[in-house]
Amino acid sequence: MTTTVPDELTTLLLKVVNIDDRLITPDARFADLGQTSADELELLIAIEDHYRIAVDFEAFASLETVGELADAIAAATAPEGHRRLGAVRRHR
Repeated sequence: MTTTVPDELTTLLLKVVNIDDRLITPDARFADLGQTSADELELLIAIEDHYRIAVDFEAFASLETVGELADAIAAATAPEGHRRLGAVRRHR
């Protein structure tokens, strides 16, 4: 598991959720950060735009901590990650 939160992820979180940056740690639970469902959707879109990855909402919503999110983004942006977080469904 991630031991630090990348600065760019911290910046994205601070843009979406109005909290003290010292609260953003790998162990911080999203439920404890005061994030609303609208914040969750805004963060998902910000992650897709910033990291240029596709994010499956169910996979994203299942992440409980900032560290889990950082690890999922690292995996998605790795060469073998195929620029996807979770099993992104294609609509036809």
